[in-house]
Amino acid sequence: MIVTLLFVTGLHAQLTIEGEFRTRAEYRDGYKTLPMVGDEALKVMSQRSRITFNYQKAKLETRIMLQDARIWGEDKWKTDMHGLGVKEAWAKYFFNPNVGFKIGRQTIIYDDGRLFASGDWRTYGESHDAAILILKSSNNFTAHFAYSVSNNPSAETDAFMGFYDLAETQYKSMSYFWLNKTFMDKKLNVSILGVQDGYQLKDSLTIKYRNTYGTYFKFAPNDISLSGAYYKQSGNSIDGKKIDADFCSALLSFKLMKTNKCWVAYDHYSGSDVNDPAFADETNTFNNLYGPGHKYLGHMDYFSIAGKHLAGINDLNIGIEWMLPNKIKLMAKYHMFSLDKEYLKKESIIKVDKALGSEVDLMLAKKFSDEVSIKVGYSFMSPTESMEILKQGVAGKSEFPQFAWIMVQVTPTFYKTDNRAANVVRKKLLKPQN
Repeated sequence: MIVTLLFVTGLHAQLTIEGEFRTRAEYRDGYKTLPMVGDEALKVMSQRSRITFNYQKAKLETRIMLQDARIWGEDKWKTDMHGLGVKEAWAKYFFNPNVGFKIGRQTIIYDDGRLFASGDWRTYGESHDAAILILKSSNNFTAHFAYSVSNNPSAETDAFMGFYDLAETQYKSMSYFWLNKTFMDKKLNVSILGVQDGYQLKDSLTIKYRNTYGTYFKFAPNDISLSGAYYKQSGNSIDGKKIDADFCSALLSFKLMKTNKCWVAYDHYSGSDVNDPAFADETNTFNNLYGPGHKYLGHMDYFSIAGKHLAGINDLNIGIEWMLPNKIKLMAKYHMFSLDKEYLKKESIIKVDKALGSEVDLMLAKKFSDEVSIKVGYSFMSPTESMEILKQGVAGKSEFPQFAWIMVQVTPTFYKTDNRAANVVRKKLLKPQN
């Protein structure tokens, strides 16, 4: 395949072949849940290897990304294990500067990544099989309309809709639209996003549809930026309940001496009052769809699925990024977590104090070159009794929770055509018209 791509790449096309080798060691002594007395820390090594082929010619752009992702030791020694898979494989083509499409297996991310994200922290990442219609105009307006569907491998020979092996865990179908426009010489960015995803019941062909819709904005006139989002959720949950939930966020960021910044942020994921009789028919727990918990709700991933515990979550966090000598970047973030509702559903319904405790995330990053970097992280938590009940079901039995990791990332560019003329032609061809 490499030889063929090199052969067909002419003067009017661009080809890059890139690689990624990422290895991460983790020390988990309270990652995702509180450690109890007598628990032994877990040591984990993960590795991800990728090779990516990017091809551009006039109105056409394609990408093929092959990936092997694994936990060290998951395969037996002296065994031929076929672990290579396709992470991305898509083509994007513009019929004219205003209308195009992107189709295939791809990473989907919009705005600040609240509802869709690449899942890059996870070893395997996240991809969707989708078709996207792209509309653009010369006044900085962009619209995406997309559709995705999931089926069993046997769907090639199925004549009618059948059961789906991943029912209740992965959507059967998903459609969405994203409208985006920039104002004030791109200092103000405003988006509207609407998503409908349907989940098939485990023992039925019935599909329950969930609707999520709202807006995002970012205003960055100079060294101060303000961004925020509000999303509403309706429709039906997989257990048949009506959904009435919402999410809101706000982030105020300040640049300090060009290379540094600090911020204060607040996130609210609505929750359900499980002690309310109305909970039998309606849920108020917001689900962040395919967005990340790790990026926003702490590196210890206690809330990687924000609504899993039903009661919702609030997070007030402050942070700083600072450049140290020798091009070392320091990131420090403090989280203060609390429940949206004061009842938890365990063996019975328990009333608790809403305060869950705090988490501190520290990270150092060092780039040795454009291709080699190392990141080191350490996180710890100070839980309240409510957090202990939430995670372990009992108060006063947890040990000090901590999580440490080190990640080495090597991203070589194996081949790249230097075709500046092709770039100029491509920009002219794809410049949106009125």
